[in-house]
Amino acid sequence: MSFSLASSEAIVRKAGANISSKAAASGALLAEFSNEAEAMCNLHTRYNWISNVASLNAQTSGALQEAAANLGAIQLIAYDMSAIGISESEDRINLLNYRAFRILDLLEKDVHRKFMIDGRTGAG
Repeated sequence: MSFSLASSEAIVRKAGANISSKAAASGALLAEFSNEAEAMCNLHTRYNWISNVASLNAQTSGALQEAAANLGAIQLIAYDMSAIGISESEDRINLLNYRAFRILDLLEKDVHRKFMIDGRTGAG
């Protein structure tokens, strides 16, 4: 399941500068964060994106990829908040959380989910 929606590079990039280099270089940790992020995307939207990733419209799937990368980045930042400081960590986590759930909240609705899949049936 790891990295079906967002690559490890996307997760590290979204976490930003000066994060824990140990965590950012750990394939096992990044895979765990990716699995957790992808599971949250599925759970929140009540749709199995992982099993249907090949059916996603290339023009719209970037939003889901952003949500998964943001959720993974939150875990990466939280792994060692002292690396960038507590206040900066909290600011980054709040922004990433807002952006991820703004997308996931839209994808809860059938009209947006259908549009994500085929790029055209969103009218309704």
